Amino acid sequence: MLDAAISALAYTRQSHQRVLAMEGLALSSNAQIFEKEATADDAGLRQLREKARAELREIDPGLSDTEVESRLVDAAGMRARAEQIRDKYAAVLAEDDQKRSEKRQAMHDLGNRLRSERHKPGNE
Repeated sequence: MLDAAISALAYTRQSHQRVLAMEGLALSSNAQIFEKEATADDAGLRQLREKARAELREIDPGLSDTEVESRLVDAAGMRARAEQIRDKYAAVLAEDDQKRSEKRQAMHDLGNRLRSERHKPGNE
């Protein structure tokens, strides 16, 4: 799950950068803030992945019930944090998709208006 979240975040960063560029906001303070947050979240996900690999790879059968329970709580916490980050960027991606769709529709509408203007009597 953590590998998938890291990949999804990378994809979303690229998507969001393209949408910001489309809107003329690639160098805006919002773009800089987003990039800082994304960089921090990426680092957080990578740290979670390394922690999960180190701590949860194998559970020693000799662990006490309390130690096993503690590991399960840690794993649930890691999962919750990863899901929180994943959901944050899923929302960004959904917003980017909506903006792209609106831009495509606006361009389509503009093309239709231009074509209809060209075909009006006296404009040929």
